[in-house]
Amino acid sequence: MPQGLESSTMGRAFGKIALGAGFLMAIDKIFYGYMALAGLVAGAVLVGWPATAEIAIKPYFWMLLAVALFDGFLLVSGKGVAAMTMQNRVAGFVGGAVLMVAITIAAGATVSWF
Repeated sequence: MPQGLESSTMGRAFGKIALGAGFLMAIDKIFYGYMALAGLVAGAVLVGWPATAEIAIKPYFWMLLAVALFDGFLLVSGKGVAAMTMQNRVAGFVGGAVLMVAITIAAGATVSWF
């Protein structure tokens, strides 16, 4: 490391950006895993108790609620919702919904989605 870089403003800012980039990557991976788990659980609930699809909150909204809960966790923990891009949120939502639908189709359950 060049002499004096560790005490310069650029050196300190670079360290924070590098930590921030690592943090963004970790949050995205955690979110994808969380949404996969939410999709698996929702699919299992729909297969085990098909009547749950007929309650006021339809199954595809369950995935939206899961995304909102994760964003709420980020807000409360002080990380901020800007830690994830909208592209990551949509990808997680779609992945969870696809898992939920795939599980119900694979199990042969008849579910009213709308």
